[in-house]
Amino acid sequence: MRRLTGSICIWLALYLVAFNWFFSEIKPIRYFNITSYIPLDQNPLLAKLKDYLEGHGQTPDILMLGSSLYLYPSMRLDERFTNQKTRYDNWFLRNKLSALTEPKAFEDKLIKANSPLKRVHSLAVQGSIASDQLTIWRNVIHHGRLPKLLMLELSPRYLCNNSIDPDKSAVRQALPDWDAVSASLKAKKLADIVSQIAGQYFYYYKVKTDYRELIVALTATVLQHPLNRWEAENHITRPPLSSYTNLDNAFKPEYESKASKFHDLVEYKRVYQPYDKTKFATQVKAFDELLDLAIAKQIPVLITAMPVSGPNRRLIEKQFLDDYKDYLLKLSSSKYADRKVQLLNLFDSSTFTDSDFEDSAHLNANGADKFFDATSQSLSQLSDSHI
Repeated sequence: MRRLTGSICIWLALYLVAFNWFFSEIKPIRYFNITSYIPLDQNPLLAKLKDYLEGHGQTPDILMLGSSLYLYPSMRLDERFTNQKTRYDNWFLRNKLSALTEPKAFEDKLIKANSPLKRVHSLAVQGSIASDQLTIWRNVIHHGRLPKLLMLELSPRYLCNNSIDPDKSAVRQALPDWDAVSASLKAKKLADIVSQIAGQYFYYYKVKTDYRELIVALTATVLQHPLNRWEAENHITRPPLSSYTNLDNAFKPEYESKASKFHDLVEYKRVYQPYDKTKFATQVKAFDELLDLAIAKQIPVLITAMPVSGPNRRLIEKQFLDDYKDYLLKLSSSKYADRKVQLLNLFDSSTFTDSDFEDSAHLNANGADKFFDATSQSLSQLSDSHI
């Protein structure tokens, strides 16, 4: 026994196992500030996707797919539920709000409503659109992590967003599109198959390489030594070590918003205008396909058409607004109701006023309370008839 404990090989093996576990499970690189060093699957916006798909935690009763329009009300109501102050600092929004997966206040409402569905998991991703959710849902099916009920967000920006290239979104880069791989195999398109495999291999290699690059950069900073020849020739001073990590900002919470209430209208004008009917049709097709996949798996679906503030709605061009409302009308038809799909249309609801929003699109705690009350009621009706 003494010979074993004194063996360098044994200790080296144990060290390598512990080292690998630390980097695989803790994923320390996500706590660094430099975007170029953070792989997409460790970015706080997306890390929860792979955690869920890899089987971490129980399979939920309800799976939420959406964007920040789900994340903000979930977090704001949780803050009220746990008697915490509302935080507005960027560190919190990036590392806590983006990473939220278990909306406790929402679960509490379901329990009080005696719903058979009590365990909720959110895979909402900030800035995502319908095609992103289709990619996530395909991966959920592929990994066999199906919930009892699927809850889908819907909004105008979800179906037509001029600021996002659907093929280059973070979700599409971080997750493989298994249907695309399957289609290439069936069609025997060798070039596509090689391209997809090479892409996944390159991404895996990049994740490993990022650690090496980050360690080298940190070492150069600690020693105040040029990182490369270019830095040496141009007399570049290495940044302070504190600039690499964002952990110090965790202890500098901001409990008051520094921005005006409707500061995001400039951003939403770029999102909505000009209206691109082709983009709208593409995202509608993706959303329809998502619904078809859920129906094929006999998973009931609750679609929540999210409320928006008056100033936000007024940015939407008439044709865009008409097409969106026509699509909501289609989703509310008996064709979908008979297939376990229910629409909760809060887009035109008079229940919500501008005071229920913390900016032009995201609900505050008061708005979140109204939203999850309405959602809990609809879920009870849907679960009574279909689960």
